[in-house]
Amino acid sequence: MYNYIRPYQCDSGEEMQIKAANVAMPTPSNEREERPVRNKEHVHEYTGSAELAAPTTNLLHNHRFSGITGEAVQLPDGNHVHNLHSATDFTRGHFHTIDDKTGPAIPMGDGKHVHYAKGESSHDAEHLHAFKFATLIDDPTGV
Repeated sequence: MYNYIRPYQCDSGEEMQIKAANVAMPTPSNEREERPVRNKEHVHEYTGSAELAAPTTNLLHNHRFSGITGEAVQLPDGNHVHNLHSATDFTRGHFHTIDDKTGPAIPMGDGKHVHYAKGESSHDAEHLHAFKFATLIDDPTGV
């Protein structure tokens, strides 16, 4: 068994707005940005730090990770998500893998968007780590 330690839980208003934008209420069609997924041919960079965890309190640590999402996976509502597959850094004699999906696209204006991701790493060395992050904006230069 493992102890899952989360000493810093933050539920700021801003984070709650991101969660709501990611999970709930669809945008009314008259406000929806009419930009189709570019033939699934786009990906996002991401980077983050997993939350602190350990099999025992004296081994408390976190891991860093980064990667590139898979191509867009179309959703029935016209939005899309991306698959995430990466490994964390090697710390305290082990690493974890991240195999998950992002949430739907969150418009950022000018036809750009990001995705919110939240989940848990693989269970290794008698523990796992939670993570949450936003991908980097797609096609940042627009070239």
